[in-house]
Amino acid sequence: MHNELSIMEVARLCNIHTKDTAKAELRCRCPFCDRGRGKLTASINRDKGLFYCFRCGEGLNAVTLYSKVFGVGVGCRGVA
Repeated sequence: MHNELSIMEVARLCNIHTKDTAKAELRCRCPFCDRGRGKLTASINRDKGLFYCFRCGEGLNAVTLYSKVFGVGVGCRGVA
């Protein structure tokens, strides 16, 4: 059985706060390039399950967002 976290669940785990939770695309700060500026330069698209920063160009899904924020690798298991 495959369990999957949504992009919003991962955003909460990564301490990424969104401006509005009623829309499909939510504005937020980028955890990679914000550096305390406080500008909402990134967005999270709940329908597509993607994070994207308009400043640094970082575009990630839930797994790669978590991996990059926490510095853990995403590996593949061998194919049988």
